[in-house]
Amino acid sequence: MSRQKLTVRVVEERGDLSVRRTLKITDHPDIWFEVSGGILPPPLEVYDFAAIAMIYIGMRSGRDVHIEGPVTRQCLKGLAEFQELWINWRLPGYSRVEITANTIVDGQAGASTVTDGTGIFAYSGGIDGACAFLRHAGDDLGVRKIKPAGVMLMHGFDIPVSDDAWFAKAEEDARQGLHEFDIPFCIVRTNWRDFHFGHWALEHGAGLFAALHQFSGAVGWGVIGANEDYRNIVIPWGTSALFNHFFSGGRFSIHTECSGMTRCERVEKVCEYPEVAKHIRVCWENKVAGLNCGKCEKCIRTKLNFMAVGYDPVCFDRPPTALEILGVKARERMKITYLHEILDEAKARNLPLTFRAPVFLLMVKSEVFFVLRKIKKALKSRFSRAA
Repeated sequence: MSRQKLTVRVVEERGDLSVRRTLKITDHPDIWFEVSGGILPPPLEVYDFAAIAMIYIGMRSGRDVHIEGPVTRQCLKGLAEFQELWINWRLPGYSRVEITANTIVDGQAGASTVTDGTGIFAYSGGIDGACAFLRHAGDDLGVRKIKPAGVMLMHGFDIPVSDDAWFAKAEEDARQGLHEFDIPFCIVRTNWRDFHFGHWALEHGAGLFAALHQFSGAVGWGVIGANEDYRNIVIPWGTSALFNHFFSGGRFSIHTECSGMTRCERVEKVCEYPEVAKHIRVCWENKVAGLNCGKCEKCIRTKLNFMAVGYDPVCFDRPPTALEILGVKARERMKITYLHEILDEAKARNLPLTFRAPVFLLMVKSEVFFVLRKIKKALKSRFSRAA
């Protein structure tokens, strides 16, 4: 007996200042993406973004997905391969599903296929996105270079789509940081996150890629900054150099930048551009001002990144105190790895002990608590099975 399908119809509404694409889904609320700003995409020719936006909804519900319209063969092949990877990680709550379309088309067909090497760069004002943009805007990357046609800011991810004031401040800060580049800013508003509560860390990549695909036909590439480097790939996570390319389509490719650079190296690249560095935003907790709180784990760690490569943390009001450093709670393995990296960089640059000692003590504390949590979890699992 065949499973009930999630059938998706795509509705596009075009105006002078914005383009809105809505997914009309059987037995499910509508999901929409609204594009405004410096680049408005041409009319839809393929619905690859819809297949990408639906991948986790289908996998979590165990229902196949059918797109009423054309999807490229490359997109469907990529999503099938992605599911092979995801299922092999044995994550609970996901099952392999079939994604189909009314029409399967090849990528090279169609008048709007873009091959000129231009791209839209995902940009939130953070280190990873800034470094990715700066490398392609300024460095000589040879055949790897993707010419930035614009940057894309997401409204509805770290900043709720209902919070206009917070987003306006974040957008203003990002524009000030990239002012010297005179680059078009593109805003994508979406309610996609509303349907991934509790799964955000694992699933956010699909929403980001679906948003980038809005620009298919206008440019050929969507570029994101890597979360981690090749030496410290986190499995599982919502985006990864291991699988991001599976979310490409026949007429739009996803590229992950900076995987070959540590976070300290990325900060050093950003610091080559003082205005960009001054307007970096890494904090998602400061909902009032829309800027960096300067006190959370990520803010303190980013301050240490700046200081480890010999720069003042200019996007914050001041450097961290020793007590603030020691008070950080780095619970995940990746965050502890970042501390190792900061300490290695500080040693290589022979930074004073007043900087290195608190970082070392924080790293030791974090390692000890990480091991204790693993032991506690293992014991709890063992006793629960015995019971």
